[in-house]
Amino acid sequence: MTRLNRWLTLALAMLATACSTEPAGPDQTLSSAGSLAGMATQGEESLNFLRPAAGAPSLAQKSVSFYVVRGRDREAEIWYHPRAGMPDSSRLVRLKLDKRSLASDAAGNPIAEGDSLLITMTVIDTMHLIVELEPSGLVFVPSREGKLTLWYVETDSDLNQDGVVDATDLQLETTLGIWRQELPGDPWHQLSGVLDTVEDQIETEITGFTRYAVSY
Repeated sequence: MTRLNRWLTLALAMLATACSTEPAGPDQTLSSAGSLAGMATQGEESLNFLRPAAGAPSLAQKSVSFYVVRGRDREAEIWYHPRAGMPDSSRLVRLKLDKRSLASDAAGNPIAEGDSLLITMTVIDTMHLIVELEPSGLVFVPSREGKLTLWYVETDSDLNQDGVVDATDLQLETTLGIWRQELPGDPWHQLSGVLDTVEDQIETEITGFTRYAVSY
């Protein structure tokens, strides 16, 4: 059973229970995509990072480097290998920069039209699926921030690790967010973003390069 089918089964069961026990009232709709407010700060020991599902395919590559040129749109992705017998694979992460995103490099030098900059995106922790973007110190033009999308389709659906996938995990999924950490050992900060539980993805805008992960 796929993650989506499992969640739909649980959601229908919850809806049936609610309809049979609650009095009639105004219609309520649970959206499959929601805005995450962000702004929370937690120590690493307080966060619950997603982890790969049992039998999840390995990453096709753990790192990708590419040149971004001011004046040209650019994006890069890291994918998993396809599952056995499946023609397609799943994505873990995508970074998108538009042609006007770059403002200055890590040294503070303005990036002119046509100038290029080497960017590296690396999965530095495959158990917690932490992604690091370099170079740190890169500055984006306000309102032209980079867009970072993280997928969790290949992660364990038992979010609270109690040995069963149930309504509690369905509720916890709605609290997932993208968190950033400036340096190892620093606190993690939740970012504003959009959670889509149908596509198993979260998208956020980033103002600089550092470490990112999905957690609750």
